[in-house]
Amino acid sequence: MSRNFNEREHKKQSNLRLSNAVYKLSEIDGLIHIKGWLKLNDAERAGVTLILKRRKSATYYLIPYQWLDDSTWEVYFNVHQYHINNGTWDLYFQYNNKRHRVKLEKETKISEKEYVLYKCESQSRYLSVYKTVKGSLSFKSTLATIEMNDLSITTKDKDSVTLNGMTENQLPIAIEENLMTKLVLKQRNSYETLEYPIILQPTHDHLAFQFSFEFNYKGLIHDRELFDQIWECSICLPINGEDHLFRISFKKPNELEEDSKFEFMKPRVYQLFFYTTVNNNLSLRLNEVKIHRDLETYEFDKKYLYLKGYAYLDTIYSETIKEMKRYIVIRKKRSDNEVRIELSEDIDDDTKNEKQFRAGFQIEVPLSKIIELEDNSNGMYDLFIQIHYHNEIYERRLGCEEYLFYKDGIIDKATMRNKKKFVTQYLTFTPRGNLKLETFTLSRLGYIYYKFGRKIDRMFNRKKEIWLIGERPDTAQDTGYHFFKYCRENYPHLDVYYVIDSNSKDIKNIKEFGNILFTGTFKHMRMASLASTFIGSHESDYILPLKGCDLDNYVEGKKVFLQHGVLGRKTVEYHKNYYKYPFQLFCVSSEAEKQMVVSKMNYDKNEVKVT
Repeated sequence: MSRNFNEREHKKQSNLRLSNAVYKLSEIDGLIHIKGWLKLNDAERAGVTLILKRRKSATYYLIPYQWLDDSTWEVYFNVHQYHINNGTWDLYFQYNNKRHRVKLEKETKISEKEYVLYKCESQSRYLSVYKTVKGSLSFKSTLATIEMNDLSITTKDKDSVTLNGMTENQLPIAIEENLMTKLVLKQRNSYETLEYPIILQPTHDHLAFQFSFEFNYKGLIHDRELFDQIWECSICLPINGEDHLFRISFKKPNELEEDSKFEFMKPRVYQLFFYTTVNNNLSLRLNEVKIHRDLETYEFDKKYLYLKGYAYLDTIYSETIKEMKRYIVIRKKRSDNEVRIELSEDIDDDTKNEKQFRAGFQIEVPLSKIIELEDNSNGMYDLFIQIHYHNEIYERRLGCEEYLFYKDGIIDKATMRNKKKFVTQYLTFTPRGNLKLETFTLSRLGYIYYKFGRKIDRMFNRKKEIWLIGERPDTAQDTGYHFFKYCRENYPHLDVYYVIDSNSKDIKNIKEFGNILFTGTFKHMRMASLASTFIGSHESDYILPLKGCDLDNYVEGKKVFLQHGVLGRKTVEYHKNYYKYPFQLFCVSSEAEKQMVVSKMNYDKNEVKVT
């Protein structure tokens, strides 16, 4: 009887909803003063803690508070004592291992101008108070910024620019005449800072503040190791005896790059320029000169790959295009084998951009040159634009600025005979819009079967249940191997086949089980055309003789993915939205992985199984 009573009482306490409210909020000398009430008896009050937790994070802090009487409490929250970085922070009471949001009385006023200025990770931040839609108390940490009304950059000489800026009168301190302070450049992902003296001068009406600053690029790059770097630009202001950094920001994007760009060779070409970030903050960037490229036309034309577009090294002076030698390079993955064809200058009349106008090209690449790189196995080829300039080579993947990506989709295809075999080449996109070629090699008999025999064969074998299993083209050691081994040992009567390259060292792992299909053979083509289920630990294309879109039984069949390795890196690679014919069954090893596949990769719960 006593035990049942205690269990009921414990359950009652666990489900208790703490009745509470804050009725006073203020900022006092950099502290946030909070007063509120909480209705609990003496024993219950002793078990209550106050917690500040970052939203969507496991990070939290215990905040000390004191009782003023039986129901009233207060806290002087010193934000400087905690590591409160960017984001929203919620205030909770914790009681009996359960958290309850701290509420605000309806009459409690919150001023938008009330905030605390503090430092976190060397950058100054504002912590402001706000009321959620459900009436709870939260805090928001934001970067401390100085907003520019205007910023212009003019070139003084070949090594220097002058920055002239004007800020709004929203600074947290009164600006004196000729205030000597600093412009601070902080290297991103580093503790390195560079300081330059500047003078803040109020306008005659004190509604804004202006400054002028001369920046010498050579001083920044002198004896510096050159690699892509970014410096965040801030103004340092002395407040209450402490230096605070305020990021320079804008209400809207500001076009600064072209006016501030400085170019030098060491021996490769580098550029240094000011720009506005995605959050409209001012930064300085150092990077190697970029290749700009885009394709207008990309298709197979009989025995050629036809490409039309533009490509150039984006140097400051358009005249340098004449000094560049440009090449299209088609390189086999995981190999040094490549085809390189020089581009001639071709005027692009369809563009108003001067550099694009002078950097157009159109070229026909003989498919026979690509086939010559084949080694009787399926292959993948990346396409590059390569530019030679002042004895240096610059390279970038060739692709499109606008594109539609499907992992199992194709742009175009062409088939050619190569000695006694047939090679089908598919033109496809990568997730970033780069072009690639995928080649599939079939035996002569396998190709004849595909063209003339498979549909008739399927009519007579429509009821057969055939499974194809595999991993990468040359492996039998992962989840695909283990599943095939299980099937052959426990269900030897089933038509289950393993697909692998005939030159693979892993054939020895599966030889004893039989039912092996060597890639591109007639038997592989036939079983792939009759199969109803396709099971792989990698891409389904690895176990097919052609791209899946060319096999109607694959399009209509069941596709199963056997998860392997670290899933977190594959959310884009295997996202359901990037497939025309997605997996109907996605096998994972834990409930946590299942949740990731459902929430991040758009699969339904009934399509994901924990095995």
